[in-house]
Amino acid sequence: MTQRLPHALFLLVFMVLVTGCNFHPTLDTSSDEKFRSSIKMLTEDLSQAEHQRFESCMAILITDGRTTKLPEGKLENLFILSVSPFMKFNDKLVALHGMTADQIIEQSKVVREKYEFNRLTKRKNRLLEYIGHLEQTKKEAAKEKLRKQSEAEEEKKLLAEEKEISKQLAIVNEKITYKKKSKYWDMATYSCKIVNKGPLPISSYYIKFSAQQPTSSKHKTTTYKHINQYDLNFQQEDSFEVTLDFTYSPTPSGKIKKISMLPIEIVKATSKKYDDFKKNKYRSFSLLSSTFSQHDEKNLLNSRNELEQVETKLKTFSKQK
Repeated sequence: MTQRLPHALFLLVFMVLVTGCNFHPTLDTSSDEKFRSSIKMLTEDLSQAEHQRFESCMAILITDGRTTKLPEGKLENLFILSVSPFMKFNDKLVALHGMTADQIIEQSKVVREKYEFNRLTKRKNRLLEYIGHLEQTKKEAAKEKLRKQSEAEEEKKLLAEEKEISKQLAIVNEKITYKKKSKYWDMATYSCKIVNKGPLPISSYYIKFSAQQPTSSKHKTTTYKHINQYDLNFQQEDSFEVTLDFTYSPTPSGKIKKISMLPIEIVKATSKKYDDFKKNKYRSFSLLSSTFSQHDEKNLLNSRNELEQVETKLKTFSKQK
C-alpha cells in the first residue's frame, strides 16, 4: 500500500498538469462579480486590437448583429447594463454563459453574417419597389407628355377654325320697332335673325351694336355705344332670333324719338366642336399629373447602381454557404 502511494500521487500530479495545460477560461454570466472576473480572464492576454475586436463580437451577439459597439463602450459594465430597462438584452448575455473567447468570436461571425444578409435582402426589396415606382412614373410622364402634345396640336387646329367660324354667320331681317312705355320712357326694340350658313354648329357668339340718338341741341348729336355679349347655344340649329330692347327719355313734346342703329357686328363666335374639346381637356386634367424630372432620373440611375452592388454582395453570401 505504501509502495503504491508515490505512483498514485504521480498520476494525480500529471492529471492536474495536463488539465492545467488544456484550460480555457469561459464567460460566467451567473452574477456581476463572476462576469467581471471571467471577462478579465478572457481578455487579460489580448492585445489592444484583439481586445477591441472581442468587445465588437460581444456587441454583435447581444444586439443580434445590429451594432459592433457596446453600450457606453464599457465591457466590464455589460452585466449591469443588461438588466437595465432601457437595454433589455439580459437573455442574449445569459446565452453566452460557458463560451470561450474563440467561441464568442466565431459565433459573432455567424450572427453578423445573418444580420447583414437580412439587411441586404430588405434593402434589395426596397430598391426594387422604388425603382418600379420611378419606372412607372417615367412611363406615365411620357404618356402625359404625348397627350399634352396631341391636345396642343388639336387646339391649335380648332383655333384656326375659330378664326373663320364667324364668317359662317349672316345677319338678316333687321328691323326696329318703337313703343311708348310710359310718359318718362320710350322703348325701341331691335330684332334680327342670325343664320348659320356654314358646316360647323355654333355654340355661342358675341355681338357688338351701336346706336345714335339726336339731342335737343341743333349743333351736334350724341353717339352712344353698347357692347353686349350673348352666350346663346344654337343647339346645332340653322338660325337664331335676336331681340334687343332700348329704353330712353322721350322728347319734350312727347313724341317718340327715332334711334339710328349702326350695323350689328359679330365680334366672335365659337363652335360646339371647340367647346366639347375644352370640356374633355378639362376633365383629363389632373392636379397629380405625372412628371419626371432630372432629379428623378438621377435617383433612378443611382438606385439601379446600388441594386447591382447589393445583389453582388448577396451572391457572395450564397457562395460562402
